[in-house]
Amino acid sequence: MIDLLTAVYRPASDDDNASLDHQRYFADINYTDSAGLSDIRARTARYISQIVGVPINPSTVFLTNGADHAISVALSATSQLKSGDVYVPSPYYFKYPHQIELYHKGRLATQSANGGEPLNIPQMLTAGRNNQTSAIIFNNPNNPLGLIHPAGVLDRLIEASAPTGTHIIYDIVYGDTLFNPADAKHIRLSNADPLKDRLWLVGSISKSHGIPGWRLGFLVCPEQSVELIEHITEILSSNISTISQFLLNDVLTLPSFDMRRQNLATEMASSYDQMLAHLEENHAWLAPHLLKPQAGIFCCIDVRDFCSDDQKLKQALQNRGVKIKVGSALGYPGLIRLPLTAQKSDYAELFEHLAQILIPQANPSARAVIQDKPASTPVARLVV
Repeated sequence: MIDLLTAVYRPASDDDNASLDHQRYFADINYTDSAGLSDIRARTARYISQIVGVPINPSTVFLTNGADHAISVALSATSQLKSGDVYVPSPYYFKYPHQIELYHKGRLATQSANGGEPLNIPQMLTAGRNNQTSAIIFNNPNNPLGLIHPAGVLDRLIEASAPTGTHIIYDIVYGDTLFNPADAKHIRLSNADPLKDRLWLVGSISKSHGIPGWRLGFLVCPEQSVELIEHITEILSSNISTISQFLLNDVLTLPSFDMRRQNLATEMASSYDQMLAHLEENHAWLAPHLLKPQAGIFCCIDVRDFCSDDQKLKQALQNRGVKIKVGSALGYPGLIRLPLTAQKSDYAELFEHLAQILIPQANPSARAVIQDKPASTPVARLVV
């Protein structure tokens, strides 16, 4: 079975400099403040400042069990602060709709299923001007496309939503995994004023350092909402553990982890280049449909020219032993999401199955027939 639903990182080689003194983790096993230890929050604030380009008040930083936890807390808070819907540009992180359903009183609002170009900025600005919008999740860089919104889009969104008081949840999970360091200017804030009342920051230090299973995330809430978030996190049972906070401290201080962070984007960019080269050599007809990311750990193939129902495609691949996430689960049907962390043998296997299922026509715009019969020979179980 080839499992391409998640990004799984291959373990790094042993490094004496990265070894951790586990004994000290047992020096303090008491509960901490729900927001996290103050000195680690301050260190986290400095790290976030490097990404967004403005000072971050440590009292607004809450340490979380990954970015999903942070998103959930932000949605719970914004539902109490302003009623209405939550707008999310498509395509989006596949958990957003479920998180909105669980933690927010509003409904998911997004561009239509066949809504033209992805990441519709004018539509997002219109949602910001709509008084029926409680919050907008602005994901930059985008997951799953890995595309970076141009500089100034966030400022336009903040300005457009000011009269309605709509909250903006700025998801920067991959804001520190940029293939071109010069793109950092597109992630930064122009000033810190929005952090006072309507702008929320969400991120994942474990993902940016290539250790996602450690689930080390953060939420930066508006200054006027600190008391509300303290209340929400205090009653939750899923706050970050003391040991995880010590691990977070090491991630932000040990040189070996910083080197891992610096190398991650280079490795992901190289993985994309290898995927593209493989397609050009073996399935040239599909190569132009591999969308080039600018950041993050995923890329996508656009198969809309060959397939009108990506759920049938998903089932056809599953019959052949390949598990994937398709665009209909991402708010944009016709995409296939691929983790750049996959082994070459795994994505080569996937492309071979796609070549058999999506029969290329002489007319490139013609849609191929979905052949959803199982492969004639068993597919070996491959782990990525």
